[in-house]
Formats: sequence, C-alpha cells, structure tokens
Amino acid sequence: MEINPLNLHIFFVQFPVVLSIFGLIMFILGIIRRASVMLETAFYSLVAVAVSSMFAFLSGRYLSSSETSSLLPAPGHKHVASLSVLLAMIIGILVLWLRYLPVRRERVLVLLGLTLLSLLLLLTEMLGLANLG
Repeated sequence: MEINPLNLHIFFVQFPVVLSIFGLIMFILGIIRRASVMLETAFYSLVAVAVSSMFAFLSGRYLSSSETSSLLPAPGHKHVASLSVLLAMIIGILVLWLRYLPVRRERVLVLLGLTLLSLLLLLTEMLGLANLG
C-alpha cells in the first residue's frame, strides 16, 4: 500500500495547529486557576509546536517537489508556512533558553508565541485547504 504524500502532509499539519491552540487554552486556564501544571503543559506544548511544525513543513516541501498531487494550495501558503515554521523554531528555542536562566521570565513569551503561532498556523492551514473543496 502506497502512502499519498498529500494525505501525509495533511496529517502532519494538524499537530502544530492543535498543539498551539491546546497550549494557549492551557496557558489561559493556568493563569486563571493559578495552576503551575497547566502553565508547564503550555510551555511544553509550545516546544512541541516548534518540533512538529518542522515535520509539517518538511512534508510540504516533499509534496511540492513530487509530482503526485494535482491540487495546489493558495498562492500565499508557502510563504506563510515558511514564516510560521521559522517563528515556531525561534520562539521554541528562545523559550527553552529563557526557561533555564536563573530568573525565569518565559511566561509572556509563551503567551505571545502561542497566540501568534495559533493565528499563523490557522491561516496557513486555511490557505492550504483553499483549493481542496
């Protein structure tokens, strides 16, 4: 059984989108309830967004290099996807670095990063799905 690269890319794309929204919800609930476990979950979900967005990006690059798909995403999809992955990696590395400094100040960056990445990843997915239906 052969795997269709388009289905594989759509599968990988769901992880960073869902993880960023999940992390944002966990962060907001953690602030409201003053629950450090929820804030930790938001932190690690941001790191997971950075890692999983790289897999989604690489599967999209493989898809664009293969001639197996006749469906093309909207024109801005590739640029927004590149920006999303770049920002996810920068924010993920920066948050990890801030996390292990003597004075921990990563909360604001986690909130801003999760909010920005949630919006960018949703936009990327909408542009990618524009020509599917």
